[in-house]
Amino acid sequence: ATRNKFTLAAVSFINNPKIFEVMTTTSAVTPLRDVVAVLGQPYKLPGVLKLDASANGRK
Repeated sequence: ATRNKFTLAAVSFINNPKIFEVMTTTSAVTPLRDVVAVLGQPYKLPGVLKLDASANGRK
């Protein structure tokens, strides 16, 4: 689901390059070991960091 949000936001931004936002959905601290654990699979990083993306006001 997160991967699709990033893809749709990127396509929306490419089609109409105004605003591209990446934000976290939590204020909790993410341990560095969790980030290092997914470096071999970068597509998992937004899930580990609990990131969300939108472009031009569309989520």
